[in-house]
Amino acid sequence: MSNSNFKNETRKQWNNDPCGAVTAKEFEPGTPEFFNAVEKYRYEIYSPWLKNEIGFDRFKGKSVLEIGGGLGTDHIQFAKAGANTFDLDLAKEHLRLAKERFIQNNFRGNFIYGDAELSPFKDSSFDAVYSFGVLHHTPDTQKSIDEARRVLKSNGVAMIMLYYKHSYFYWFSLFFVKGILRGNLFKMNMDEIMSRFVEYSTSGARPLVKVYTKKQAREMFKDFSDIQIKIRQLTQEDFPIIGKFIPISILSFLSKFVGWNIFIRAIK
Repeated sequence: MSNSNFKNETRKQWNNDPCGAVTAKEFEPGTPEFFNAVEKYRYEIYSPWLKNEIGFDRFKGKSVLEIGGGLGTDHIQFAKAGANTFDLDLAKEHLRLAKERFIQNNFRGNFIYGDAELSPFKDSSFDAVYSFGVLHHTPDTQKSIDEARRVLKSNGVAMIMLYYKHSYFYWFSLFFVKGILRGNLFKMNMDEIMSRFVEYSTSGARPLVKVYTKKQAREMFKDFSDIQIKIRQLTQEDFPIIGKFIPISILSFLSKFVGWNIFIRAIK
């Protein structure tokens, strides 16, 4: 599939199934109840570690670019902290919903339709660039990281999450269960399995999905300084039947080794 086709699949995926919307299916998209339910799930069930890891309050008075702001769940946390926010997204439905959320909460933001590989911003424009679970969907992830560095000011921080290859989710849920037990690995490769099963889709979209090791992540950020890499993200939902019996503290400990997210913080 060509790069343009991959990006068309990305648009199809998240224009039809905005990221995180499935966690609030009982509410009308764009309503306050919808946004509140999405936020509650994100910070209480899916990623209770995230607010502390990012430290939204550190960015008061700073200019922050988020690449792929989705429904604006994290993006509005920067705004609440007093940051000057910019949301760059390839899915127009994401931008529409994120903008609606800002309006409902009386915040001002900048919502830009665009491509992470072709950032429309000038050099040294931002104090921080943030992207959570986005850049592994674009064909040239390295180029998007280079663009993030370009638009950062000197000493600016990049905070990027990518999917982690040596994770429980990749090897057990995808490779073993989806691949071997369900026979998909005998009909397709792991790239195709990830494209079909990682992201929730009602449209039949097949977005590009990539995974990375710590070594690969460090190599992609080699032009940055003070590179910190952490592994995170393991929930009770990852363990069918027995998950509800596993203490959150145990999952939090295990996530540092086999979590689904590789979180990179680096300084320009």
